[in-house]
Amino acid sequence: MPDATVQGILNQKQNQERGNAMNLRRGFRRITLVLAIIGGILGAIVGVSGTAAEHDYAQRRLRWEEENYINKYGHLPPPEAFVIDEPKKEGEHWKKSLNRVKKEVATEELRKLRDGFWVKLPKVGLIGLCTLAGIAGAAIGFLGTWVVIWFGGLAVYKLIKWLVLGFREDTG
Repeated sequence: MPDATVQGILNQKQNQERGNAMNLRRGFRRITLVLAIIGGILGAIVGVSGTAAEHDYAQRRLRWEEENYINKYGHLPPPEAFVIDEPKKEGEHWKKSLNRVKKEVATEELRKLRDGFWVKLPKVGLIGLCTLAGIAGAAIGFLGTWVVIWFGGLAVYKLIKWLVLGFREDTG
């Protein structure tokens, strides 16, 4: 009879150890999931803010260039000034005054800014791009965190296993 009691106690102890290992695995998965969710949220924030910042930069640069143009030349060029005409004669372009050439260069720069992707992008398109950037950033952040934590955990496990088994001497 005493052998059955000892065996029962040993079985209980083994079950507790298995339960502790399962709780550790479950805890590791929970921590990884929480960190992955945080990584996904941060990825979404970076994606949306990067897209919005690019759009805002293009709008501000256009306004700044328009203000500089108005300060130099008194008014914005008419819309037909943004159409570039080729000079009719070979040397006609070089005969123009330096001020006129500078004005044409500034007009060309304004035209390029006005025709830019981020300036022409409507609000609906910007919202769509921000949404896509947020979803992509969230997915990359979430999956990236999972990959880093799992590979990092695997590397630590292998390192500990190597340290333990590498320094153990075989007696048999």
